[in-house]
Amino acid sequence: MNSVHPMLTNILALADPGTWQKSIDLADETLSVWLETPRDFKCIYLVGHGSSLYNAQVGEYILEHIAGIPSKAIPAFAFSAYMEQRLIDSQTLVIGISTTGETQ
Repeated sequence: MNSVHPMLTNILALADPGTWQKSIDLADETLSVWLETPRDFKCIYLVGHGSSLYNAQVGEYILEHIAGIPSKAIPAFAFSAYMEQRLIDSQTLVIGISTTGETQ
C-alpha cells in the first residue's frame, strides 16, 4: 500500500498556485462579511491539533500584534477537556482549525 503522509500532502499543496488563490478568495469573502457587522471581541481562542495548532500559533501572533486582539492558541484536547464555560461569553470568539479537514 502506497500512502502519502498528510504533512507531505499539505506541503505539496502549498506549491500549487490554486491553493493560494482559494485561500485568498476565502479570506476576501470572510473579511467582507466581517466588515458588514463590526464585532468587539475581548478574546480569541484558536483551537487546533498537530500542524493545525502550529497554524493557530501563527494566527495568535497575527491577531495580537497586528489586529491588537488578545488571542491564545490552545491544543484541541486541552480546550475540550479543561476550558471553563465562565471564560467564554458573547465577546469571546473560538476558532477551530483543521489543516487537513480530517480532525474531528
